[in-house]
Amino acid sequence: MAARGKDMYEEKTPVYIEPFWNRFPYFFTFPASPRMLPATIGLSLAVALSPFTLMGALLSLLATLVFLRVAYGVLELQVDGQIDPPRLDDPVFRDGYSLPTKQWIVLLILIGLVYSAYRYLGPTAAVIVGIIVTLAIPASVIVLASTHRVLAAANPVLLVRMMIAIGFPYLAVFVLLLLLNGASVTAAGWFQAHLPGLLGEWIVGFIGFHYTLSMFVLMGYMVYQYHERLGLTPSGPEGSKPPPENSGWSRYRRFMEEENYPAATEALQALMEDEPNNLEYPQLMHRLLRLTADPATVGQQAATLLDRLVSAGKVAQAAEIMEESWPEDEPLHPVEPETHLPLAQVLRQRQSHRQALGLISGFHRRHPGHIDTAELYLLAAQIYAEDQGNDAAARKILDFGIRLLGDDPAVQALEFYRSALSA
Repeated sequence: MAARGKDMYEEKTPVYIEPFWNRFPYFFTFPASPRMLPATIGLSLAVALSPFTLMGALLSLLATLVFLRVAYGVLELQVDGQIDPPRLDDPVFRDGYSLPTKQWIVLLILIGLVYSAYRYLGPTAAVIVGIIVTLAIPASVIVLASTHRVLAAANPVLLVRMMIAIGFPYLAVFVLLLLLNGASVTAAGWFQAHLPGLLGEWIVGFIGFHYTLSMFVLMGYMVYQYHERLGLTPSGPEGSKPPPENSGWSRYRRFMEEENYPAATEALQALMEDEPNNLEYPQLMHRLLRLTADPATVGQQAATLLDRLVSAGKVAQAAEIMEESWPEDEPLHPVEPETHLPLAQVLRQRQSHRQALGLISGFHRRHPGHIDTAELYLLAAQIYAEDQGNDAAARKILDFGIRLLGDDPAVQALEFYRSALSA
């Protein structure tokens, strides 16, 4: 039994990422790291030394574009979990120098949305859209750095979904970005007033680049911290450091090692309450309940868990739960009707035909008139005919579905498949 408890937390250890509010010094010192400082100094010096000529303006613009490409590359690496300062010869910096230009195009598109709202819906709507667009600017920068696609970065639906998924932390980071921008302007203004000439111009440029890079690091780290909410899988390190020994996760591990399952259940419940969007914890709770609870309790918890996993796009993990915990006395069914079809399709792909058919069976009684009814019964017929070679069972379920659906247009797919079986 000890081995089972140990495996339970070692195989499914949630990612621990230190919250961004505990890493403020990191965001400010990142641009001054040995790998980043030469670029910040060199490019800001190039801007300061550019003469007031057409050639000088082009040189200044080129230096700024190169710096912004470095900033976008750093953001992209942060999103991927690679939080250490990169080498400037990292492959991420080899292309994508059109990103700053693309960002301006994105901003113009977003401004166009505000203008369209004003023109067609009036000033009140324009103010509302303007507030949403302003809040969405960091999200558009993040999406552009990650995808390099203008249409994705200017997609208001995608941007709003990102903001909602991250939630209040996104708003907190937005406020921090405003404060950093204000601090940059204030500091640059002071040095420009007190250090005239070339030295003052260079320091102003250096401050601007330093603060800009800090803001890009902050945005990227925010996405890395909340990658679970966004359905992302970073390829970088799994965490910035081990969880503190007195953390809820450490207590859970200790109780599991001691086989103190009631205490482990309480510790895990507390973790679920503290991080309701972390789906690793409910999966751990499901496996823990399989050790300690009766099948009915396990089934009730698993049914809700299946809905959450499928809704988050983790259908394969939901299928694993189905395969692990299928009660012997009755099949396990999710609560939401929309969960059934994608889950049944993945179960079929995994050759888990018993679970897929049990999931479909009785769907019309549990969710009468649902739009997925015809497709689910067609899927059941395909499993019987194509995967199990049981044409008779397939025709039986098709006949039942045809009678059930009556004049519903969706019945045509069932009739076509029945004709194909009879041919």
